[in-house]
Amino acid sequence: METYRIGTAWVTGFVFGSLVLIAILDFACELAHVPSISYRVERWSRSNRWFAGGLILALGVFLAHFLLNPLPPPSLGS
Repeated sequence: METYRIGTAWVTGFVFGSLVLIAILDFACELAHVPSISYRVERWSRSNRWFAGGLILALGVFLAHFLLNPLPPPSLGS
């Protein structure tokens, strides 16, 4: 079970680190008066509706896989 704790910490740190990096880049874009990352993603998703929908579907499938599958039962020897 110790590997779950370490893995969860790494994934959580990566997700929040990515969000902080995106926020910093978005702020830098605002200071430089260039289109922000969110605007570029929105523009891309409007021109590629089917591909963006497929990415959202894949994200939903991955989240369902991780959240709806139960952990294996603990072994009797532990």
